Amino acid sequence: MRFHTVTRDDLPLLYRLNRQMAESEGQGELFVAECGEYTRAFAGGRPPVRAWLVLEGEEPLGFILWQEKFASYLGKMTLYVEDLWLGEQTDEIPLVEAVLDELLARADAMGYPRVEIRRLEWNGIDADVLQSRGFESVEKWKVWRRGK
Repeated sequence: MRFHTVTRDDLPLLYRLNRQMAESEGQGELFVAECGEYTRAFAGGRPPVRAWLVLEGEEPLGFILWQEKFASYLGKMTLYVEDLWLGEQTDEIPLVEAVLDELLARADAMGYPRVEIRRLEWNGIDADVLQSRGFESVEKWKVWRRGK
C-alpha cells in the first residue's frame, strides 16, 4: 500500500472514486459536483484542498481528501480530513491501521499539530481503530450545516 499525491491527471479518477463513495454511503443524490469543479479546486499554486490516492501497486484502493484548517486556540494550521474512503476495504482493520499510520506520519512530517477526521457512525472507519491511533471523539460540538 502506498500514497500517491493527486495531480491534475488523477482528477478524473478521484472524481469517480468520490462518486463511488457517495453511492456506497447511500448519498448518491447529494453528489452534484462536476469534474471541472475538481480541476478548479485541486489545480493551481496553492489549492484549497488536496488528496492522496491510496494504491496497491497501481490499483486504487481509495483516497484521502484533506485540507488545512486554522485552529484558533493553537494559532496554527491543522490537517482536516474531509474524506477517507477505502471502498469495500474500509472494514479491513490492518489496511485501515496502515493508512492511518501513514496519514499521521505525513501530518507529523508536515508539522501539523492536530489531525481531525469525521466518521459516519454507520458506514465508516471503526471507532476503536481511530482510538488506537490517538483520536478522540469530540462530543461537545455539533455540526450545523446550511445547504446540501
